[in-house]
Amino acid sequence: MPNATTLDQATVMIETAWGRPIDTLQFLAVRRPGDDPLLRSAMRTRSALVVTDFSALSQR
Repeated sequence: MPNATTLDQATVMIETAWGRPIDTLQFLAVRRPGDDPLLRSAMRTRSALVVTDFSALSQR
């Protein structure tokens, strides 16, 4: 991943750690936050990266 953004790297790492696609994990983190607090935390961090990535792209 030579041109991968931090967001891309975080997405791959989260999907690998939980063994599910990011869309499914987002659903679980929102619908059942108490079931896996670590997943909720990882998804919040990823959400911050989404904002940062979008801001960086819009300034180019």
